[in-house]
Amino acid sequence: MKAASIGAISAGVAVVAFILVFVGIGANQAEKPTDYQRELEESVSSESDTSQPDEDAPTMTPIPPVPPQSTVPKENSCDPSYPDVCIPPYPPDLDCGQIEYRDFNVLQPDPHGFDADNDGIGCES
Repeated sequence: MKAASIGAISAGVAVVAFILVFVGIGANQAEKPTDYQRELEESVSSESDTSQPDEDAPTMTPIPPVPPQSTVPKENSCDPSYPDVCIPPYPPDLDCGQIEYRDFNVLQPDPHGFDADNDGIGCES
């Protein structure tokens, strides 16, 4: 209902502006509006009376912002070359001293190079 009222008010204001600008009301007429102008201004002002809230109008409730999510999905955050432990994918290149795991299974291609002797065990102690 409010949207319709706002649209009607906007249309009424546009009509009044058109009459004042394009019809060419003289200085003496601008001080003394015509009956049509008075009626138009009264109808616009009565439509713009918003002292009573519209009971049927929907209320606008702000929606809280959604926090940004990681660009890397959880299932892709562990490199598949290391199936028994969760080591982030390359890059960056990690060394055995930078991770907490020892003696874990390594599948090729072993992007971090944890299995130096290619025996399938990474970061051997």
